[in-house]
Amino acid sequence: SNIDQRHQFAVNGVLFLPAGLELSGTMRANTGRPFSPRTGADSNLDGVVNDRPVLNGEVVRRNTFRNVGFSDTSLRVQKTFTMPNERGKLSASVEMFNLANSLNLEIGTAQFTYGADLSKPATNPLFMKRQDANGNYIAGSPLRTTPFQVQLGLRYEF
Repeated sequence: SNIDQRHQFAVNGVLFLPAGLELSGTMRANTGRPFSPRTGADSNLDGVVNDRPVLNGEVVRRNTFRNVGFSDTSLRVQKTFTMPNERGKLSASVEMFNLANSLNLEIGTAQFTYGADLSKPATNPLFMKRQDANGNYIAGSPLRTTPFQVQLGLRYEF
């Protein structure tokens, strides 16, 4: 299956600290999902350009390669204040997403094209790569998470 991730790890928790502070976080890490190499042409003449190459006279099985994995860690700190005369509560929060600023860039579909024969060198120099020969990231490679972001929040409960 194209969505088969062999290993997934996720953890989250909330810690209630003194003085009305709350600390919470989430962390997840996944191995890469499978993908099939492509010939880059309509090899079997069925009108669809998603054919798989041949190895030793046999068409390569589906999902024979694995994409790169990704991980993400996010953190939230919140402080709640009780308003005078118990007229509600005011909560201020700071949330940080992708705390380590991990790139989390996958191999895109343009890098799935290998060529017609896996027993020969790839005809696509970008096969299974996220960067070209100059170190530039390849356009169309999907990001699995956003870059590091900070969000400030203020909530009034009445």
